[in-house]
Amino acid sequence: MVKVKAFLGYIAAVLTLFVVLATFIGNDFFAKKFVDITSLKVSPIYTGGELCKVLPYDGYQVKIHKPVFQGLFSDRAKGFVQIDYEGKNIPAIISQNIDFDNDGNNDFYIKYDPKNNTSEFKSLNKNVVSLEGVYKVKDNYSARVSLKK
Repeated sequence: MVKVKAFLGYIAAVLTLFVVLATFIGNDFFAKKFVDITSLKVSPIYTGGELCKVLPYDGYQVKIHKPVFQGLFSDRAKGFVQIDYEGKNIPAIISQNIDFDNDGNNDFYIKYDPKNNTSEFKSLNKNVVSLEGVYKVKDNYSARVSLKK
């Protein structure tokens, strides 16, 4: 009986090892399936929010997201807008006026030098507060700009 229990214990340990390996190897697959089944969504605080518009340029594009003010239970007084620069030919110095609210007026000016990691920012709208930061994401760049309601 002792040998049978030991044998079953070893079998359980080996099977558990396979379950652990399958979980880590298939983590993305299982996570996507779980999200699809439960219809969960990642918070826009992490993703930057829904896309508002895409501005195509020669070799790259600028993606402007909708402003995010989402809080846990209600909207917050302070939020942000995210701007993504994606493509193979992003200029050496990014310099651009941005109209994130589609009112025809520029809301802020951003200039970023990826090589030296320096930036300039100018608010052109009373609801635009400051530049939170510019981040490198793989071979692309994202900028977050603080807003107030």
